[in-house]
Amino acid sequence: IGESFGLRGIRVASDDRMLAPSQRSFAPVIRGIANTNANITIRQNGNIIYQIAVPAGPFIIDDLYSSGNNGDLLVEIQESDGKVRSFSVPFSNTAPLLRVGHFRYRLSGGKYRHNDDAVEDNVMQATLQYGLF
Repeated sequence: IGESFGLRGIRVASDDRMLAPSQRSFAPVIRGIANTNANITIRQNGNIIYQIAVPAGPFIIDDLYSSGNNGDLLVEIQESDGKVRSFSVPFSNTAPLLRVGHFRYRLSGGKYRHNDDAVEDNVMQATLQYGLF
């Protein structure tokens, strides 16, 4: 986000490679309620991408790997009494989105470099991205 420019100076930035692989790119947080002990299955474009057993009560799934594909997620809750419920979660991986609570930052400062020889005015650029939803 934002344009790049020639700079002779310093840059400090976050590095997504320091995160766990499952946390490096955007994936939605899935919230639901299981009425009994239940098996949760999440599908995208007909393919199973996540399965977990949860106890009765509210559950949150926030460790999905981003598939890199577009397509809504179908969440199926199979209760221990045999009942099955499902709902969909919209998903599109087209924007540089971040997971809820995650942030990226970059701070650059120095002298603007117009071409290889000319060093001109002092400049500073800061970028902060934060995952809200």
